[in-house]
Amino acid sequence: MKAQIYIFIFALASLLSCQKSDIMLYEQNPGVYFEASSYSYSFLEDPEANSKVIALTVDITGSQVDYDREFIVTRPAVDTITTAEDDQYVIGKGIVKANEYNGLVEVEIFRDERLDDSIYVLALEILPNEDFPEVRLNKKIMQVSFTNKVIQPANWSWLRWYFGTPFSTRWWKFICEATGRTSLPYYPTNADTETWWMSVGEVQAYQTIVRLALEEYNAAHPDAPLTHDDGEYAGQIIEMPS
Repeated sequence: MKAQIYIFIFALASLLSCQKSDIMLYEQNPGVYFEASSYSYSFLEDPEANSKVIALTVDITGSQVDYDREFIVTRPAVDTITTAEDDQYVIGKGIVKANEYNGLVEVEIFRDERLDDSIYVLALEILPNEDFPEVRLNKKIMQVSFTNKVIQPANWSWLRWYFGTPFSTRWWKFICEATGRTSLPYYPTNADTETWWMSVGEVQAYQTIVRLALEEYNAAHPDAPLTHDDGEYAGQIIEMPS
């Protein structure tokens, strides 16, 4: 019986030792990965701007440290995604500030007439470096889309809970006209609170405004209620979440 107890204690100690070793190894190999796989921007949000600096957020694995760390973002070596020309963007330096679990890389995109009738795409990849030797294979690529046309906002995955899952050009134009806004910067899980500053209370207030505007429109057009004009739901009547 004592022999069995000793074996159990030895096995438990070995397991705890392995777990501790794994944790130490995990802390010695910090990693970084994009928070989302895509980002979209339309210069219709700021028609007077000639350029826009967008902040792409990242999360890290491993422990916080008490100094700033850098990570490398560049075009993928094998890139079948990018359609943007070299003069349409500038990729900045990735930074994770001291004692933070999130970081960002700034990418500046430029507005010109090429964007009037096209959506340009830029593929980005995080590369391992001394500060962050580990990257997640399934989260190291980011796709940035930009245009002068109406495009699905980067935060539609959140806005859809208030305005309905389907997105279409006509519906987004209607939302913007009803609210008097060019964007609704609500993205509660995004670390970039300077860009995504809108509170849930504010987006709910705009939801009410849009709901009333939609009801008024449909009442004035009983034989032709507002419908989606493109996308998967083209031709279907627009309905807001109840």
